Amino acid sequence: MDDTLLEQLRASEERNETLSRELASVRAEKEVLRSENQSLHAQQQAQGSELASLRASLDRVLTEFGALRRDYEALVDATRIITDERNTLRQRVAELEAAWGALAAPLARRLGTIWR
Repeated sequence: MDDTLLEQLRASEERNETLSRELASVRAEKEVLRSENQSLHAQQQAQGSELASLRASLDRVLTEFGALRRDYEALVDATRIITDERNTLRQRVAELEAAWGALAAPLARRLGTIWR
């Protein structure tokens, strides 16, 4: 019976050594994973800060774009008004030239007869 107990004891010790190695391996893996987790957490925090910065930049760009858009629309309106005024002045010049032509033709005929 002592041999059986000794054999059971050796088997138990071998099993304990196997379990001890497995436990050491699991603990080592746990430490690697803990380190990776800390690294990922730090990266996540940095990305969160970067994201907040990017959002603030986007807000500024959108605000500036809105101001530029309003300025552009104001310039378009002003250009439209100036163009309309220019066209009105061109039409008025054409009318005045026509009136001058109508007035100048008889005058030129009169002067022509006087100078001959």
